[in-house]
Amino acid sequence: MQVAFHFNVTDPLDYVCRLVRKVRARHLTVMVCAEPADVSDIDQRLWTLTPHAFLAHATHGASPGVWARSAVVLCAEPPPGESRQVFVNLRSHVPELGNRFERLVEVVTTDEPSRAAARQRWRSYVSQGLTPERHDVTAAPQN
Repeated sequence: MQVAFHFNVTDPLDYVCRLVRKVRARHLTVMVCAEPADVSDIDQRLWTLTPHAFLAHATHGASPGVWARSAVVLCAEPPPGESRQVFVNLRSHVPELGNRFERLVEVVTTDEPSRAAARQRWRSYVSQGLTPERHDVTAAPQN
């Protein structure tokens, strides 16, 4: 599994919506894991991202058939056995994913609690034999 940390994100919910749009433009599937209130906010934002760029998606409360067919899913915790190609983590802890995902993206804001939790997650991934990549989002344009 490839692990990438995206640091210095000023608006994580907006960033995730744009990231999901990029992932889908590459025809990849994605699961976004966030706090329940953030899941609801991301759900709303994906409906209204831009007038012509609605991103079809499902939340964990969707029927099993809708959930299974959705290329973009939002949840507070990754359901056991569920997978997509990309996993985006907005939670402060390391999710138990096994090898269900090809890529994992950790989104880290600029505040110190977020950065401290990211350092813990980084160490956890390294202890699992993974080599995380670091991406400073302020160093490149955010499309």
